[in-house]
Amino acid sequence: MHRKHPLLQRVGHLYYIIPILFSLSILSFVQAQLYQPYLTVQMGTTFVDGKALYVLGGFNYQRLPSSQTFMIDLSVSWNTSSPVYKELKWGTSCLRCPAAMSSDGRRLLVFAYQVGLVYEVQANMWTQFLSYVDVLGWVAVTDPVTGKVFIPCVVDNTVGQATTGMMIMDSKGYDYRIDNTTSASHSWKSTAITWNAVLKKVLFANEYGMYSYTPEEGWKEFARPPGLRADYGYCMVSSSSGSKVVLFGGYSKGLNVTVNDIFILDTATLSWNNGTMGGPARRDAACAMSGDYFVAWGGDTGDIEGKIVPPPPGQNPTIVYNVKADKWTSDYAAPAVNTKSATPSSPGESRPTDTSPEGDTSDASGTTGSIIGAFVGACAIVLLIFRGIVGYRAYKERSKASPSDVATNNEYVEDDRRRETVQVGLFGTQYEEQHPHACLSEIQGSHGRGSGAAA
Repeated sequence: MHRKHPLLQRVGHLYYIIPILFSLSILSFVQAQLYQPYLTVQMGTTFVDGKALYVLGGFNYQRLPSSQTFMIDLSVSWNTSSPVYKELKWGTSCLRCPAAMSSDGRRLLVFAYQVGLVYEVQANMWTQFLSYVDVLGWVAVTDPVTGKVFIPCVVDNTVGQATTGMMIMDSKGYDYRIDNTTSASHSWKSTAITWNAVLKKVLFANEYGMYSYTPEEGWKEFARPPGLRADYGYCMVSSSSGSKVVLFGGYSKGLNVTVNDIFILDTATLSWNNGTMGGPARRDAACAMSGDYFVAWGGDTGDIEGKIVPPPPGQNPTIVYNVKADKWTSDYAAPAVNTKSATPSSPGESRPTDTSPEGDTSDASGTTGSIIGAFVGACAIVLLIFRGIVGYRAYKERSKASPSDVATNNEYVEDDRRRETVQVGLFGTQYEEQHPHACLSEIQGSHGRGSGAAA
């Protein structure tokens, strides 16, 4: 019987090995690109400058609550036509759940109605840390220096009613108190909040006004942007340096329209400036500041109050504004250097930490991965071409082979088909596993309760 040349046998083994190596080299890239979040509004949101914009929950456009949880990678550059999304383990379905990062950047704290949930960034896991306080506020923010989380206008269970005060929680021990000494307004709805590192204050805005807050000074009135048309639904974020505050979008009840206004506060002069008009109109979007860029995702574009309208076909759900250049752009550029110092907040001032959304996703590691992937891919192409040449020579030899030899080769082809089927199944299974509709009932564990003591 005709025996295969040893070289052909070795190449035959490579036939199986090379696709596996090539698949492994692009697996993480494929996983990231497979996931496309469906559009939502009124989400919980937080961000870490130069790392990630986190989005969870909200309404879909059929007005059904969602437990979708994902991040937009801010550690790499991208175009708005293809932002780098990564799906995270889904949490609970909730609307406008206040969300904030812990001071070490490792835990995402979410206040979902009567419970507090924590998402462990590195473990990709949800647990429960608070089981008593009712939180009616829609926003939260962290002071990255002290680790204090601020949630305005919450329910005080010690008196059994909604308050206009401020809930202050330690993001490490989860002890909290409610400061009712002063109040901003009677409305906890449709609010925006940020922490500013220069002013060292919480900035808070709703349809009744804009305020600053510190535990020492309480609430103080703060100047709103001149010409602000929106009454509610805007977002407000600070740069990590604290030099700029951006207020974007919202809904005008007087004009019955969702607006695209963007205002930039210079904290050195405390003066608001109008940004360049012409960007998409949004309200209730998820927003972040990363380096010189303002990033917003999702949100409502409709002009009828109470009716949810998604971005129109052809309009990207992710939009970017270059604050330094003062213009809308389709390109997001990741910060050149991720300073590993102070940490995050949400949706206010956020600084990078030594904890990235998925371990270490620094530019250097991303570049190294790209180089390795490209190298492996190039090797695979060269070897496949080489196999083609050798295969052609084998084909000429097979033309003289016996029927039994041809049958052996057909078995080889069947093995190859099975391999391809397994590969398709592998990617399909992983894609399906990225949709774990985790409900609140599936969230395990409890880490105690807050003190609940009023200030």
